[in-house]
Parts: sequence; C-alpha cells; structure tokens
Amino acid sequence: MALAQPVGQSVGQAVAQPITGPQGSSGGGGGGGAASSEPVVYQQTAYPGASFNNVSGAQTFNLPNVFQGGRDVIVALEWFQGSSAGIASVTVNGVAAVRWGQGAGTTARTEVWAAANVPAAGNKQVTITPNAGTGFYINAGAAEISRLSSTTVADVIGSTSNTSGVPSATTAATNQAAEAIVSMWRDNAGLSTANTVTAPLAGLFSQADGNLNLGGGGGFRLTNRQEAQSGAFTCTPATTWFADTFALKFALPVTWVGQTIQLWGGSDAWSPLTLSYASASATGALVVCAAWWNSNRTIGNPFPLPTDSAGAFTSAVNPLGTASGTPLGILIAHEFNPSVATHTITPSPLNTDDDGCFAALYIPAVTALRCTGTTRRYHAPVTPPDAGTYQNCSVTTAGSAPQVGDIFVAVFGMDPNSVTNADINWQPPAGAVVLAQRYDVRDIVGYLTVVGVITVAGHLTLNPTWTDANTFWAEGGIAVYH
Repeated sequence: MALAQPVGQSVGQAVAQPITGPQGSSGGGGGGGAASSEPVVYQQTAYPGASFNNVSGAQTFNLPNVFQGGRDVIVALEWFQGSSAGIASVTVNGVAAVRWGQGAGTTARTEVWAAANVPAAGNKQVTITPNAGTGFYINAGAAEISRLSSTTVADVIGSTSNTSGVPSATTAATNQAAEAIVSMWRDNAGLSTANTVTAPLAGLFSQADGNLNLGGGGGFRLTNRQEAQSGAFTCTPATTWFADTFALKFALPVTWVGQTIQLWGGSDAWSPLTLSYASASATGALVVCAAWWNSNRTIGNPFPLPTDSAGAFTSAVNPLGTASGTPLGILIAHEFNPSVATHTITPSPLNTDDDGCFAALYIPAVTALRCTGTTRRYHAPVTPPDAGTYQNCSVTTAGSAPQVGDIFVAVFGMDPNSVTNADINWQPPAGAVVLAQRYDVRDIVGYLTVVGVITVAGHLTLNPTWTDANTFWAEGGIAVYH
C-alpha cells in the first residue's frame, strides 16, 4: 500500500517540509492508501529576506522557485515612513493579497498579508506597493504554504513592547489546532546592530542595521496545538522594540465544533458541560469523538452514547468492554443529516474519578459510513518505569476500501501509570490534520483527534507516536465517510 502523504506531496515526489509543532519535530508515520490534509510549507524566501531602504513606489522580491499552483502565500512585512502613509497593496504572482492583521503603530507597523490560490504559471514575484509618499523603509519575506481558511483575518494577535530584553510576543490561545504562526519585531530606537530568529521560528527576513535602516526580523512556523503561541528574537545592543505574533488558521476539510475535558483529580463534570452546533442545512454528518477512562462501560457492552438536543447519535467505532482495562477506550459516533437547529451536545457522563476528552465536528456533503478500523494495546500497569511501555498506536481500516474524496476521522488515546508527564509530544500521522490533542497527561488520558481527505484509494493506516515511559493502554479508531 502507498504511504499516506502530506498536502503537496505524492508518491515519487521529493518530500515537502511537514508541519512543525512547538518542539520542531515532524509528524509520525502513516500508511495505506494515501490521505492528505496536513499543512505543509513548500518554499520560503532565502534568509535574510528583502530590505528596501528610503524608497518610494512599488518594491519587488522573488521566492526561490515557481509556485506550486493552488496554494497560498503569506507575506510578512514591517515598515517605517515617518507618517501614517502605510502599505497600499501586496500582490503575489499578480494575485492581490489580503491583509490578515497588523500590529500597533502609526508611523511604523508589522503586517501579515496572504494571497490565496496563487497560480503556477507566471513569475516568482512578490510586489509591495506603499501609499503615496517617500522615505519608506520596508523589511519583508514570504512563504508558500497550504491553503488558509477563508476568514482572511488573523485568529489571534499578540503584541508587546519594551525598552530592553528579548523581543517577543505571545498570543492568547488559538481557536484551532492547525495554524500558521508569524512573528516579527522592529527596532524603535535605531540602535540594533545584529539580530537573530529564535527556534522554532524559521527566518523570513532580518535587517541587522537599526541605525541607517529599519532594524528588525521576522519568522514563522506551523503548529498543531490549540494554545497560546509565541515568537522570539535576539538583538544587540538592547533597544526599544515592538513585537507582534499572528496566528492564521489553515483551511480544514471539516467544520470544527469544539472540545471539552474532564480531569481525574478535578471536578466530576465536563468543562464545558456541553458543546453547541448550529446546523444551517440538513445535510452532511455531525461527528463526535472521545478517549477516556469511563467506568460506565461494562464488560461485553459499548460505551453509552452522548446525547443531542436535536437528534441522536449512532456508533461508528465503539468497541465492547473487555476483561482487561474495561473503562479505558475510545468512541466515534455520528448523526447524518442533522436537523436545521441548534444542536446542544452533552457528552456521555463519567463517574467519580473518571477522566477524558470529548470533541465534535461537522463534515459537509457526506451521506454514509464507508468503513472503520480499530486497534487496542493493553497490559496491566506496572511500577514505573515500564519496560513494555507503548509509544505508538497503528490502526488500519477494514471492510470496504476508502475511495478518493472520502473524509476520515481518527481518534487515539493513551494512559500512563504516572502523573508526571506534562508533554507526551504527540507526533500526528503523516497526511492528517490535527483537530485536538491532549499532551499534558498528569491528570487525564492522552488524546489525539485528526482528520483528512483520501487522495489514493485503498485501506488507510495511521500510526501516531508519542513519548512516555509508562503507557499501559493505547487505542485508536478510524471512521471513513463518503
């Protein structure tokens, strides 16, 4: 079977740069009949990018290669002019870009622009056109990436300024896991003589001379964690700086509804108590996923299903309880053609000291379940460290083979016999995009939900990995819809 491939990569092609999480490592293994939705970087400007000093009118720079075609290009730039003239437009290979966000300021700013669906034919050029005026100082860089969402507005922006220290800025928690993170800083005192981008950011541009030019730098990275996002730089000597970090949502093959959790040592209630989805048309499928310690499942029976105020769920993946570790398990359930109404989804109840994660999503235009797959790994917990710890969970579909254009939903769970691991560092399966994950397993099971589009017919194998010395249970499930 062919390997599952990231977006922009098919069997026989050179490997594109995969999504990079906060630790800077790439996704875990995949297998079977190729799936594709994972955000990918195709190319970026050669560091240190472009710098235009004391100019007027349109300014251009090139990316290294012709564009892939059908992808998006983000342009990170900062400018200074001495008045509030600003930037009038940005184009990429003739495609007008949209400004997704800008930092604070009037005579100087950082800005993020993006051009959608840039064609392959044409040039490799990015054009930045200031408004009327002279004396513009502009630093810029660009990257060709997977398609962004249609919102054209940054999900969250974090801004910071200081007169010393490390230029950095942190956003509030993002509203989605799969996002592009762009960070920039600028020297507001004209003192800097050197600066660098701090990992895991990949450098887009840098202007070391803050005296004769606009000192500053910019970088970006991809993330698959729904959390606060940061970017940092170094500069010498200390100066007054402004920094901004922007988070831009990637397009998803599904509509993300949300997630809720219940901790082992906390309240015996889901937080939040319910999830809500307003259905605009009675088509597609509302899907829920869970990984949990749920003692309401008994041996030989499935987990109780969640409830919907405007419909009812049917199990897709809901294995029967076994004699070993019965409370530990996963769930995928669906509701086809959800009624035009507000659906209040209440997760299956957990008992005292149970814990878990529960998520909901909507898949447009599907009408039936094609196939499923599930796998379970379990041994009795032992005193740490566990020589037989599990650190991956490979699952393959069975039954009717997935077809091109099908949508898959997969959920994975793990549980360590330890309360010390604050980050198991999930590595998602290649070709899948992360919707939700729980990597801090000190008070809850680990959890990963991914989705993707089937691009080559055939049975699909997904094999995420993680890092933990004491995992005694791991389970995964896939549901494929068409």
